[in-house]
Amino acid sequence: MNQRSRRWKYGIPAAVITVLGIIFIILANVIADRLTERLGLTVDLTADKRYAVSDDTIKYIQNLDKKVKITVLAGEEAMASGSYYIVQAYHNLLQYERNSKLIGLEFVDLVQNPTFAAKYGNLELNAYDVIVEQGEHKEVLSFGEMYGYDSTGRQIVSSKVEQLVTNAIVTVTTEKKPAVAVLTGYDKIKPEDLTELLESNRYEVKEQSLFTGEIDPEAEAAILYAPQSDLQEQSLAKLEKWLDNDGGQGKTLYVFLDPLVTDTPNLNSLLEEWGLTAGAGYVFETNRNLYYEKFFYPVA
Repeated sequence: MNQRSRRWKYGIPAAVITVLGIIFIILANVIADRLTERLGLTVDLTADKRYAVSDDTIKYIQNLDKKVKITVLAGEEAMASGSYYIVQAYHNLLQYERNSKLIGLEFVDLVQNPTFAAKYGNLELNAYDVIVEQGEHKEVLSFGEMYGYDSTGRQIVSSKVEQLVTNAIVTVTTEKKPAVAVLTGYDKIKPEDLTELLESNRYEVKEQSLFTGEIDPEAEAAILYAPQSDLQEQSLAKLEKWLDNDGGQGKTLYVFLDPLVTDTPNLNSLLEEWGLTAGAGYVFETNRNLYYEKFFYPVA
């Protein structure tokens, strides 16, 4: 066999295999695109799974029994090609629609649709805000609150998109928000950071004085924050009545103590009735990477 016939004999099958391989790759891509479009099948190949949502969120939205609409006030192309955290938010939001038949996702560019905001009455809407709605129930998540920022307040350093969107879905599909009472009258400072955290997780936070009125019987939890003096008998009676809940109990009282206020026998007695004792001691950091120069200067 001469060299030309040998090339013919082995070259043709090799060329056929190459062509078939190219066709296979094209078909595989077409099939993958169709599956992604119709069934929402995607795989997050990033090392830290930044585009995924948690299993708890997926489990919750798969068990929804009401239709939920998520509207992002930005064009889809702008979301898909934006900065790191914008792209992450885009892929996070896609997971809601892909994992629940009852969730619809829409992108609306306010510049191209200037009359869109008029449908929502007096709600203040801005670019990149997210509207979560079910029927007449609506929650608006502003762009600013969905991210964590550095000390300058300018650079985004973390994302809270999944946390807030999932909580908003819970809120609009639940008839009533869980209530938390912040008990005042003995405090010197307000637990503002804690209150903000609770409200961002869609709790209804109410301030109630232990000197006036009763503690809301509908409140699932109450917070007594750093009382500056011992509780009076009247206040103790209100707490005991609320905790007993007509014999049903099931309430939760969170007590934050000020280490400089130690003369509180009435409060201590109440806590002991429920199996709690406040001990004296010191807490300090032993990991050198977590404090500044001295172990009593911890770094949060």
